[in-house]
Amino acid sequence: MTQLDAALQSAANLARGGRLREAEAACRDILTRAPQAAGAHALLGQLLMRLSRPAEAREHLELVARSAPAAPIFILYAQCLASLGDTRNAVGALEAAAAREPASWQTQMQVALSLAQLKHPGAAPAFERALPLLPADARVLEQVANSLRAAGEYRPGVRVMRRITELQPGNPDAWLALGGGLFYLRDFDASEAATRRAIEIAPTRAPAHSALCRVLERTNRLAEARDAGLRAVEQARGAEAAQASWELARVERRLGHLESARDRLLACLNAPGVSADMLASMHVELGLTLDGLKDYARAYHHFSTGQAQWLELPRTRIHAPERFPERLRAYEAVDWKAHAPRWPASRPASRREARQAPVFFVGFPRSGTTLLETMLAAHPRFAPTDEEPVLTTDVINPLRRRMTPGASFPEYFCALPDSAMDDAEAGYWAGMERELGPERLAGRRLLDKLPLNICFLPVIRRVFPDARVLVALRDPRDVCLSCLFQEFRPNDAMVHFGKLETAAALYAQVMGLYRRYRNELGLSIMESRYEDLVAEPEARLRAILDFLGEPWDDAILSVVRGTQSRDVKTPSYRGIGQGVYTRSVKRWMNYREPLTPLLPMLEPFVQAFGYDPSGGA
Repeated sequence: MTQLDAALQSAANLARGGRLREAEAACRDILTRAPQAAGAHALLGQLLMRLSRPAEAREHLELVARSAPAAPIFILYAQCLASLGDTRNAVGALEAAAAREPASWQTQMQVALSLAQLKHPGAAPAFERALPLLPADARVLEQVANSLRAAGEYRPGVRVMRRITELQPGNPDAWLALGGGLFYLRDFDASEAATRRAIEIAPTRAPAHSALCRVLERTNRLAEARDAGLRAVEQARGAEAAQASWELARVERRLGHLESARDRLLACLNAPGVSADMLASMHVELGLTLDGLKDYARAYHHFSTGQAQWLELPRTRIHAPERFPERLRAYEAVDWKAHAPRWPASRPASRREARQAPVFFVGFPRSGTTLLETMLAAHPRFAPTDEEPVLTTDVINPLRRRMTPGASFPEYFCALPDSAMDDAEAGYWAGMERELGPERLAGRRLLDKLPLNICFLPVIRRVFPDARVLVALRDPRDVCLSCLFQEFRPNDAMVHFGKLETAAALYAQVMGLYRRYRNELGLSIMESRYEDLVAEPEARLRAILDFLGEPWDDAILSVVRGTQSRDVKTPSYRGIGQGVYTRSVKRWMNYREPLTPLLPMLEPFVQAFGYDPSGGA
């Protein structure tokens, strides 16, 4: 071993021992004596990344990357570039890594995960390259599945889990894990089948019965869910008991057994071995139960406690609260009155003849969008999207990737030629066919419901100027309160719903932007108030269908009566199975005290959307 190699080994040992500053100094000392030592540059680049100094790391990793190194350096270099916002070159570095070791499943999987983290469309084909390379080793596959689950990549994760069940068909844990992954993907039929297989193999395993209770509750089969929950509670021991009681309490609340649900949940809060994630959910569930018991002060305490704990979970903390409002401020800065009149008032004839424009259904979350979507989805003319974010993933994001660093997306979008909208629309339909399948779109009118697409109405206006837009409205005070009452999957927008004040602030920003759009974009818009819909569902639905140019169909009334069986993918699934009810109207009046400081922020919208500031009729 040369003296240089020995010094580098010593620096690496310091790094492995967590002595990063000393390791950095050792690397710099090596480079004063051997400025081109690739190993020292590589190690120093890694250290600077671990020390959260990517700008300094870049020069060292770039130097090593020029010498055609092994794939891991390219992957580290890509991570460095991504952290600096240089997505284009980060993707190039990842492609170089994949090309270096095309037969290595480790490299190909790392590349796929890195592309997914960048939300790059190349992630899907990268996973397709990586998955067939995985070895037929259940232990390795389990490690990969855990990595994919931790990264939120459930689709490839489920494929890996299926391979584990093929290798170990008698392993109940493998089937249970597969059922959990499928549940997250909202493939509830397949999740139930996998969970029942786990129970067949190990009939006395409480976690499997708890999982079955969960999927049955999620599909509104409450009597069956209660039976599964009771079996889980009977069989559970130790830490499993809290999980079983929590699942059963959720079902009991929905069945109206509120005192029993409350008592179970209160016991669970003090049970040993309860994870932070479960504890956050238990508090929210207890809040819902106490709300049903009209114990509003204690209900609000548990809602607030549960959401505060949710905000501290690692999967929530990775989302920066400032990102989404900052993105909206870029839209606020644009003079839409100057741009919109210059855009064509209709699509070119070739595009209009190829496909009818979608119906875009938007609004602030918890404004009743799921109820109205489910009603319209019962009409044979409509194909609902189940909140697939295609407008963002297949229209906005590809355009953003073409921008030069530092450019503002809305301004860049406004400067594009009209001809660029042809490709934008083609990308939109390609994304919808990928997510829904072409057969679901054939001969039907697409109902693209994603509430926060309300923020991106300028994109809809320019790509689909002939689209009809439905906007769901609800009393802003009930909206913000309802956001606090729900468990959302965290993202840059949903993290604002962990506190009543941040939910109200986001509402004011989003709906303030909408009020500008309504007056400035020239879209064909109809507003639908939740309170009017639940009071007179048939009359409101007839008016909406007239606006959309579609005939009446009595199938819509199946939702009004509570006989609609369509799976609902959002937190509103509990209410949809009950038909139309009015008990959520003016719910905010039960929580007037915590809402009082926020009323001045919400009052302009209360008045603008026709609600009584006092809460009267």
